[in-house]
Amino acid sequence: MAYLELRRAAPANFIVVGVCAVAIVVALLAWPRASVVEVYPQPSTVVYDGATHYAAHVRMHAFVGVDRHEVVLGSDPTGADGHRVRLDAPGLDRSRLAVEWTAEGVWVAFGSGHRVFVPARFFV
Repeated sequence: MAYLELRRAAPANFIVVGVCAVAIVVALLAWPRASVVEVYPQPSTVVYDGATHYAAHVRMHAFVGVDRHEVVLGSDPTGADGHRVRLDAPGLDRSRLAVEWTAEGVWVAFGSGHRVFVPARFFV
């Protein structure tokens, strides 16, 4: 009798395992991966709290989905940790960034002429 119950449950188990496997594959394909495009170190002429800060231009991409760009401001040059600013507005030329460090914060200028200011209190 127990053998018959196992045989009936086997197709349901395969379905559950199959659905879980598909969900894991989809999650891995959609999981974003980061690559640093360029790092802009804080110049020695600008001092915030004694630590060196960086503006990392990071490209977030996934096999499935839309790529996005971010500037990550903080003490980590890899862009893994810090204050994130998404750069996904239409019309921005993200291929050329210019970063200007001031005592008040950071100006990020795009090739398209757009500028974004991030006050120092957000990344110090």
